[in-house]
Amino acid sequence: VAEKYGADGYAKTAGTAVDEAMRLLKMLKEEEMKKK
Repeated sequence: VAEKYGADGYAKTAGTAVDEAMRLLKMLKEEEMKKK
């Protein structure tokens, strides 16, 4: 159970990191659109 929980926790952290990165990229793209 501990190993499964650890794996899930890691996966959740990685997923959150990906979501944050995608959000940042989206914001940057929107800023570029405003400049043009």
